[in-house]
Amino acid sequence: MFPKREFDVEDTPAENIIKLMFVKKPWKWTMDCWEVTGTWVNTKPTVVSPAKKKVVKEDSPRPQKKARKEASEEAAAVASEEAAAEAKYFKTLFKDIVDAMSEGFGTCLKEIKYLSERVEAVEKMID
Repeated sequence: MFPKREFDVEDTPAENIIKLMFVKKPWKWTMDCWEVTGTWVNTKPTVVSPAKKKVVKEDSPRPQKKARKEASEEAAAVASEEAAAEAKYFKTLFKDIVDAMSEGFGTCLKEIKYLSERVEAVEKMID
């Protein structure tokens, strides 16, 4: 398909992929394209139940290093401060949205009342 050079090594799977991608006539995959190596059967399947997973407790007999413990406490404090600030931000954001919706709804009610009064006035003029 492509010109061969003197140092080229035959790579059948790569040539098959190139044929599949670039040859006008569709090329069909066959079992002859790759060497059959067989299958491996797992004769001893193991199942891990969630109850048997090990959970490391804080009061475990193996103490943590002091620097690691301090760093984790500091990271937890920073994370809780960030979470609190974010919660406050979202609360104010939702409050602003609710206020805008309430104001818009109130304006709609006023407009509906005004339009109904105008319709009544027009009906009286017609009668």
